[in-house]
Amino acid sequence: MTWTAAKRIFILTLVIAGTLPAMRGAAAEEAQMFFTAIAGQASDGETPILLRWYSSGDLPPADEFTIYRKAGDASSPGPMKAIGATSRLRNIPLIKSILDMPQQLRAKADIMAILREILDVPVTEDSYIEQLLQLLDESGDCNNCQLRRNMMIQSNYAVAIIEGYGYLDTVASGVYTYELRTAAAQEEDRIVLGRATIDASTPTQLAAPQQPEFIDVPGERGHLKVYLRWDLSAELADQRAAMFGYNVYRGTGDLSSSDFDALMAAGQLRKINSVPILPPAGQAVSGGEDNSYFFMDDNLKREKTGPAGIPFRAGDRFTYWVTARDLLGQNGLPSPPIVEVVPDKRAPRIPRGLHTRVVEIAGQKRIFLEWDRNTDDTASYNIYRFRQYDHVGRTDAYSPIDGLTEGLISSIPQPAAGNPKYADPNIKLPQDENKAFWYCLSAVDSSGNVSALSPPIRGVIFDETPPDAPAQPQICVQQENCSLHNIAMGTFKGTSGDVEVEIRIQKETRGPLSLSVARETTVWTEGRQQTSITTIYSGAFPNDDPLVVKDQFAKTDSYTYIRYIVTIHTNRGQICKTFYIPREDDQNGYKTINGYAHEGVDIHIECKAGIQLETICRPSEPGGVTHIPVDESGMVDPVTFVIDRPTDASGIILYRSPNCTDYYPVDEVYYEDGAATLTVEDHFNPQQGGRVCYAIQAFDENHNTSSITYIETQVLIPADIANAIVPSMQNAEPLGDSTAPEMKLTWFGPASSIAAFRIEFATAENFASLAGQVQVSSNQYAFDSENSIYSAKLNKIDASGEPIAIDQTYFIRAAALMQNGDERDSNNYLSFIWTQEVGPFDHPVWPVRDMPPAISSVIWGYWLQPLTNPPSPFTYGVGVKIGSLTVSEKQLAEIDLDIAPPFIVYRQRADKADRTYKQISPLIEKIDIDQYGSLSDPFFALRYYWQTQPPVDQNRKENIKAIFFLDTVNLIYGAEYRYKIATLDAETGEIVKVYGPTNTVEVVDP
Repeated sequence: MTWTAAKRIFILTLVIAGTLPAMRGAAAEEAQMFFTAIAGQASDGETPILLRWYSSGDLPPADEFTIYRKAGDASSPGPMKAIGATSRLRNIPLIKSILDMPQQLRAKADIMAILREILDVPVTEDSYIEQLLQLLDESGDCNNCQLRRNMMIQSNYAVAIIEGYGYLDTVASGVYTYELRTAAAQEEDRIVLGRATIDASTPTQLAAPQQPEFIDVPGERGHLKVYLRWDLSAELADQRAAMFGYNVYRGTGDLSSSDFDALMAAGQLRKINSVPILPPAGQAVSGGEDNSYFFMDDNLKREKTGPAGIPFRAGDRFTYWVTARDLLGQNGLPSPPIVEVVPDKRAPRIPRGLHTRVVEIAGQKRIFLEWDRNTDDTASYNIYRFRQYDHVGRTDAYSPIDGLTEGLISSIPQPAAGNPKYADPNIKLPQDENKAFWYCLSAVDSSGNVSALSPPIRGVIFDETPPDAPAQPQICVQQENCSLHNIAMGTFKGTSGDVEVEIRIQKETRGPLSLSVARETTVWTEGRQQTSITTIYSGAFPNDDPLVVKDQFAKTDSYTYIRYIVTIHTNRGQICKTFYIPREDDQNGYKTINGYAHEGVDIHIECKAGIQLETICRPSEPGGVTHIPVDESGMVDPVTFVIDRPTDASGIILYRSPNCTDYYPVDEVYYEDGAATLTVEDHFNPQQGGRVCYAIQAFDENHNTSSITYIETQVLIPADIANAIVPSMQNAEPLGDSTAPEMKLTWFGPASSIAAFRIEFATAENFASLAGQVQVSSNQYAFDSENSIYSAKLNKIDASGEPIAIDQTYFIRAAALMQNGDERDSNNYLSFIWTQEVGPFDHPVWPVRDMPPAISSVIWGYWLQPLTNPPSPFTYGVGVKIGSLTVSEKQLAEIDLDIAPPFIVYRQRADKADRTYKQISPLIEKIDIDQYGSLSDPFFALRYYWQTQPPVDQNRKENIKAIFFLDTVNLIYGAEYRYKIATLDAETGEIVKVYGPTNTVEVVDP
């Protein structure tokens, strides 16, 4: 409350008592003096009378005042007698003595309560007088001291007395008239400032205010609050001169039928305002006229450290009364009570976990919403749908989009149990297919409080029906087509006596070209046919000039057939076309040549030859077709497919397989609008050539894919001999031990079109003489396709089984044997020696095991425990037992696993400090043992032993095989290891249990 407001209130409350003109200075024309009297409760035959005055101007009319009194009203006989003088008190002992008087104890308690509320330092019996004076003198560290001083003068009569604006008189029962006069030295100079008459036989009791009413404040949030409003009653309006503010009392429960005074006496009511309530009060929630009061009750006290107390809970019931407070600090009559229930102003929790999916309901696909159930007081949920994302959460009205309303579309009640669900009935197929809708939720409680919107979640009914698979397409490839034909054949009579033939061949196309010309002679003698072929030319075609091939042979007397065979070769050495002169259907040509074979003539033959690259389209059908990706001039021509459009297809995915086994997507092409076909190209040009297979798959606008159509035609790409990849030796690593030396050989090589490799061993760098050679096929080597690295484990140097010699230096190279018959020797060689002069930790006994398919030459290491009576042939390995396998007389296997897949095996180096466990196995998901007990799994080994130890019945068929996980991963000779096995949850992949560690095992000679 501001100083202006406080002054205004005081003027309004005291003007009723009457006014007299003030007599001081220039302010006298504006200032008015207000004077009133209030009777208190009589005690021991005496009634306290409080006299209060104040000036409406900024300055009081005097610094000191004199109080006069007489019995009776103002018109009664008898003079007024001075009963005391007042002035501003600053004598601390005097002030304390005044406040310690019994009739001042209520005022003192109010003073100390106010000081404790507004000051940041402790307020005690010894300090409160000085603290009060600092506030009244507006000194010290005090915010709004002037405002607080004026408020205390008005609300506390003791402060008014200390400041010289009040006087407390005690009288016997009766009517009295008081006058307030200036304190001049001479009686006749004193001016009457105010006059009031009061009946001391009855205490002044203010009338009750109107019954308060509950006010609902829209939009209020946070902890719960009760808002009250009340007005002055008509009776109380006549008593405003004696009133200063209100007090509000609260009782728990419905106490409307109980007596207010009885409840106060029983301590069942609590005054909930710490200072008198003034308009507008500190707890007011809105302005209003002076006669309208607002009060907020939230059961919290605003202390310096923050709010203190326990906020109300929704549904709590309380009864409230309001009383007017007079200037003497006394309560007037209480208002009629009002019973109120604390309203719920807290919104429910924002719904969480909203997700959408598509379900089929009554044969129709619907967007189905489900979310987490609110566990608070949520009574229902509002469901909002938006077609556009930037509309989400807005309350503006939108025109329907695609005929569908945006915003609130439905409300559903909180289900009795389980999560809430909602199926949107308005989103239908096919009109709403693939359209995105955004859904939000808000929670609503029984009081109508609505939460904020949940984050938006998209819902779409996608088309999940795949398109039809594409049919076999047209395939278009660039092929070499030869052009070789006879242009003219001329003869004339020669003089040599022999037959002379000149064949002139003109080149039609540019680029490398080679050919051969041969004479085929067929002689018939004695009814028998004898044919011989003589090559008369074989070589390259001249770059510019025509090729002239001459032939001469003696004339014959026998019946002879002569023809020439012209064969044209591509730049890759392949036969493109063979042409006969004369043609087989040219009888005249036969007669011409053969007719002159019996006499000496010159025969002139002119031909034209060439190779043309043409793109030829044909329907895809089983078989292969040769394709030239790049011609001699460097022009690129891809493999092209023309694909008819399947039903509901938007495009085609093209897959390529360099080995006709593993397919990879290489292109994705969309059909143009309305197009019945599309063209897909593949610019694949492997230098090594090879066989390439293709497949196609259709997809629709939602990327639903059809089944894959494998193209029947295989594309055969010739190798580019000039740029062919040749093997390159990488590494030779010794394996095994001195009794069975081995090596692991690695080399780089072509990634495709490999038939096998030949590994050559020599004892000299020039490979003048070979010590041996071994052919390695695909089931004997491993291939790292990412790096084109081949590897094989070898324990012999030739096909006869000659072992690797100890301390013998070998020089090793490889030759790639291609599918087209080419042999490509490695461009380098390796030196290798298997020596026993190695350290105990340098010689790896076992290599890193290759992943399946397993290499048959891998041998096993040492068992965790020694074996007795091992079977033959016996194998060794470092193994960890995980279970057993029983084979019954019926030859059926029963597996009993102590450690069941899925699991992972870990190993720790035990003889080295600070070594941790490292994974040495992939995720083992199963053990490949068939129903008859045959093991086909490279990660495991079986150990046989009889069920009865020692065996007493050698004919007993039932036996047990112990199942061991076999460790062959880089075991070090002389090293010590121990193992752990971690089993995993098959669905989540989380570790369930860890077995181990095992006992320590040392790698030693078997």
